[in-house]
Parts: sequence; structure tokens; C-alpha cells
Amino acid sequence: MSANRCRKNPRTKMACFEDVMGNEEMTFIKGQFIVEKLAALLESEVIDIVPASDGYHNQVFSITCKDDKIVARLSPCIRRTREEIEEELDWISVLNKAGLRVAKPIQIPGHEQIIEFEALDSDYWLVLFEHTEGRPVDLTDPNEWNQDFFHEWGRQIGVMHTVQMSHVNRKAFWDSGWKGNVSDAEWLKDRRESLLDDMLSWGREQLTFGLVHNDLHQGNFHVNENGMIFFDFDDCTFHFFAQDLAVSIYHALWTGTSFNPEQVNFPVEFLTAFLEGYRTSRPLTFEMYDQLLVCLQMREIYLYSLFVSKWNTAEMLEWQAKKLEQLKGNIQGCIVPYIDELEKVKHLFEV
Repeated sequence: MSANRCRKNPRTKMACFEDVMGNEEMTFIKGQFIVEKLAALLESEVIDIVPASDGYHNQVFSITCKDDKIVARLSPCIRRTREEIEEELDWISVLNKAGLRVAKPIQIPGHEQIIEFEALDSDYWLVLFEHTEGRPVDLTDPNEWNQDFFHEWGRQIGVMHTVQMSHVNRKAFWDSGWKGNVSDAEWLKDRRESLLDDMLSWGREQLTFGLVHNDLHQGNFHVNENGMIFFDFDDCTFHFFAQDLAVSIYHALWTGTSFNPEQVNFPVEFLTAFLEGYRTSRPLTFEMYDQLLVCLQMREIYLYSLFVSKWNTAEMLEWQAKKLEQLKGNIQGCIVPYIDELEKVKHLFEV
């Protein structure tokens, strides 16, 4: 295969690179190609483009323009259809109109809101969003990480669950959601299937089931002087509302106790403020409590599979090894994470 042929065809060009370069070099070349193509798309407005994250599915770039900042998200076409992204953007628009602060999509002149974007060997859907002009919450700062904040966190999720779009044709979690990795151990697959069977047996009532964010941990919202700004609705789906509660609770308690181990009362204080905040927008039913326990277990299965696939087990830090051991023990033992703390706030769920 000649070098000339590589230059003529981006897909062939990628194959040529693969002959002489490893995965890290390929990732760098692809990243540079994406940056250059984004800059050309936005023309002279661009001052700087940097990778914001390389998530489980999508690639995200922070772009500094002459007048403001924006965010570019590249979603693989093999994972999402244009229609699914249109539905996601529609829900974001409705949430914004309902008063929730969300990172809204933007459209550049001469282009559609969802842009077909080819990067060497891969095809993406490109969507541009407003930059939040915020930052992650500081878990070590009691002026930020406190009961008022936890209450507002819960309240806003309750508002989000009140804003529903029944005409959206988005699939339910078990039809389109995360299925685990091919390499997952059989015991992990069996436990996931068992929990899915539990979910499928639940009634899909208006108080408990609807559109959810589906990955609502504190890494998917920022804070600034005006409060919280939510983003990353790519995984939004029809699910039980307990899913959003479970993800927020799990990551808040995990990181909160890790960063502030001396605060022994933190778990119950967080749960009380967070759940009371939710109750100002929507009721918490006894069914939701039982659903929460299952969703928390499913979250640990998701994290275990993700970490095993992403972490180099030969070079893990001590905390990573301990976390994997804890997750495996909980999953195999059918243990609900934070069950003792949850029992102390069970009275907040109405029978």
C-alpha cells in the first residue's frame, strides 16, 4: 500500500498508520486530526481546543473562541442514531424551559445542530454545547459541600423527574442501556441478569417511572455563583426514577467519605438533606426505596465492569485495588451498598 494512496483516503491513511504505530500514537494522531477539523469547522473564531475528557463512549473537547467558550461532543454513529440525539436535545430544551440550568446545545451558521463528523477511521455525530462557565463542586470546602447544597441537589433532580416527554421514542434502559463487557465474568453477568429481572417485574407507574438522566453523579454537573448546571444527557433513557437517586447517592457517599473520613455523620446527613430536597418537588414512595436498593447494586456492577476494563490491574494504586475488592465482595454477597445508612432515612419514603 503506497503512501500516496494513504493521503487520498482518510480511512486507508489510518490503516497505514497502524502498520507502524501503537495505540497511544494512534490516539494522539486521531486527537490532533479532530482538533484540526474542529478548528476548520469553526474557522477564525477558535483560539484554543483541548480535550475535556475521553469518556466511556464519547469524546469531549473544550473550545475557547474569540468571544466565549463552547464544548464539542463527538458521539460514535454506531452507538447513537441521529433521532436519539434529537430526542436528547429536545428534552434538554424542555428542561431549560422548566427552569433547570442545563448546558444547552448551540448551532453554528451554515450547519445543522447535529453535524456528521468523520475522523479518520470513525464516524461521529458532532454536537456543540454552551460551556457551563462553572467547575466541579469542591468536596473539601464546607462552604460548598454542605447540607444546603445536598438539599438543592435533590430538589433539582425532583424537578427533572417532573419534566416528562411522553412522545419521546427513546428506548427503556434494559432495551438500549449498558449491557456490560464481553469479557465480564460469568458470576458478574448472572448477578446483572438477576437484578434486571427484578427491574422488569416492577410496575411502571407515573410516580416511579419516566425519563431520567441515568448517570447523574457530581461529575455531570458544575457549580458557579448561580448554582448547579447539569450536562451530559447522552445516556438519558426511560427508567425508574430511583436510578438517578441511586447514582447521585452512591457517588456522593463514596467520594464524600473518601475526601472527609473524619465526618462520621456525613452519610446520614447527606441522605437526609438530599432526599428531603427531592421531596419538595416529588414524593418518595415506599416502592422507590426498594427500587433504590436494586439500582445501587446495579451501579456497583456497572462500576466493577468499567474499572476492570479500563484499569491496568498490574499497575493499580492501592485505593483502586481496594475498591475492586470491595465491589466484588458486595456483588458476590448480594450486599446493598450503604444499607445501614439508608435504613436510617427509610422513614422519608412514604408508604
